Amino acid sequence: MLTSKVDYQIIASICKVALMRRLSIVAEYVESAEQRDALKSLGVDYMQGYFIGKPQLLASLVADGATTGKTKSLTENMAPHPTPLPQGEGTDRARLKL
Repeated sequence: MLTSKVDYQIIASICKVALMRRLSIVAEYVESAEQRDALKSLGVDYMQGYFIGKPQLLASLVADGATTGKTKSLTENMAPHPTPLPQGEGTDRARLKL
Protein backbone atom coordinates (compact mmCIF):
# COMPACT_ATOMS: atom_id res chain seq x y z
CA MET A 1 0.00 0.00 0.00
CA LEU A 2 2.73 2.46 0.95
CA THR A 3 5.12 1.35 -1.79
CA SER A 4 2.71 1.99 -4.66
CA LYS A 5 1.02 5.31 -5.38
CA VAL A 6 -1.68 3.52 -7.36
CA ASP A 7 -2.48 1.15 -4.47
CA TYR A 8 -2.63 4.07 -2.05
CA GLN A 9 -4.95 6.06 -4.33
CA ILE A 10 -7.28 3.07 -4.73
CA ILE A 11 -7.47 2.59 -0.96
CA ALA A 12 -7.94 6.33 -0.38
CA SER A 13 -10.78 6.39 -2.93
CA ILE A 14 -12.52 3.41 -1.33
CA CYS A 15 -12.23 5.07 2.08
CA LYS A 16 -13.59 8.35 0.72
CA VAL A 17 -16.67 6.62 -0.72
CA ALA A 18 -17.24 4.68 2.52
CA LEU A 19 -16.95 7.86 4.59
CA MET A 20 -19.40 9.69 2.32
CA ARG A 21 -21.82 6.76 2.72
CA ARG A 22 -21.21 6.76 6.50
CA LEU A 23 -20.05 3.15 6.42
CA SER A 24 -17.56 1.59 8.81
CA ILE A 25 -14.23 0.78 7.19
CA VAL A 26 -12.30 -2.41 7.97
CA ALA A 27 -8.74 -2.86 6.71
CA GLU A 28 -7.08 -6.25 6.51
CA TYR A 29 -3.43 -7.22 6.10
CA VAL A 30 -2.04 -4.43 8.31
CA GLU A 31 1.58 -5.43 8.87
CA SER A 32 3.40 -2.28 10.01
CA ALA A 33 3.01 0.85 12.11
CA GLU A 34 3.35 2.92 8.93
CA GLN A 35 0.40 1.11 7.32
CA ARG A 36 -1.65 1.50 10.51
CA ASP A 37 -0.94 5.23 10.67
CA ALA A 38 -1.72 5.76 6.98
CA LEU A 39 -4.99 3.84 7.28
CA LYS A 40 -5.96 5.81 10.41
CA SER A 41 -5.37 9.05 8.50
CA LEU A 42 -7.72 7.78 5.77
CA GLY A 43 -10.50 7.22 8.32
CA VAL A 44 -10.30 3.44 8.72
CA ASP A 45 -12.36 2.33 11.75
CA TYR A 46 -11.12 -1.22 12.30
CA MET A 47 -7.92 -3.04 11.34
CA GLN A 48 -6.61 -6.55 11.43
CA GLY A 49 -3.36 -8.16 10.45
CA TYR A 50 -0.11 -9.49 11.89
CA PHE A 51 0.90 -6.04 13.16
CA ILE A 52 -2.34 -5.79 15.15
CA GLY A 53 -2.17 -9.38 16.41
CA LYS A 54 -1.39 -12.88 15.25
CA PRO A 55 -4.31 -15.31 14.76
CA GLN A 56 -5.16 -17.23 17.92
CA LEU A 57 -8.06 -18.88 19.68
CA LEU A 58 -10.44 -16.51 21.48
CA ALA A 59 -9.78 -18.24 24.82
CA SER A 60 -6.05 -17.62 24.38
CA LEU A 61 -6.64 -14.00 23.42
CA VAL A 62 -8.81 -13.36 26.48
CA ALA A 63 -6.34 -15.16 28.77
CA ASP A 64 -3.45 -13.07 27.40
CA GLY A 65 -5.49 -9.90 27.88
CA ALA A 66 -6.37 -10.84 31.45
CA THR A 67 -2.72 -11.39 32.38
CA THR A 68 -1.59 -8.13 30.81
CA GLY A 69 -4.55 -6.06 32.02
CA LYS A 70 -5.63 -5.24 28.47
CA THR A 71 -9.00 -6.97 28.34
CA LYS A 72 -10.90 -3.73 27.72
CA SER A 73 -8.82 -2.90 24.66
CA LEU A 74 -9.61 -6.36 23.25
CA THR A 75 -13.25 -5.41 22.77
CA GLU A 76 -13.46 -1.62 22.57
CA ASN A 77 -12.69 -1.46 18.82
CA MET A 78 -14.17 -4.81 17.89
CA ALA A 79 -16.55 -4.72 14.95
CA PRO A 80 -20.05 -5.84 15.91
CA HIS A 81 -20.97 -9.28 14.60
CA PRO A 82 -22.95 -9.77 12.52
CA THR A 83 -23.31 -6.31 11.09
CA PRO A 84 -26.44 -6.20 8.93
CA LEU A 85 -26.32 -4.02 5.85
CA PRO A 86 -28.80 -1.15 5.67
CA GLN A 87 -31.81 -1.93 3.48
CA GLY A 88 -30.89 -1.72 -0.20
CA GLU A 89 -27.12 -1.75 0.44
CA GLY A 90 -24.45 -4.27 -0.42
CA THR A 91 -23.81 -6.74 -3.18
CA ASP A 92 -26.15 -9.63 -2.49
CA ARG A 93 -25.73 -12.45 -5.03
CA ALA A 94 -29.43 -12.32 -5.84
CA ARG A 95 -29.24 -8.61 -6.60
CA LEU A 96 -26.22 -9.21 -8.83
CA LYS A 97 -28.12 -11.97 -10.68
CA LEU A 98 -25.14 -14.33 -10.63
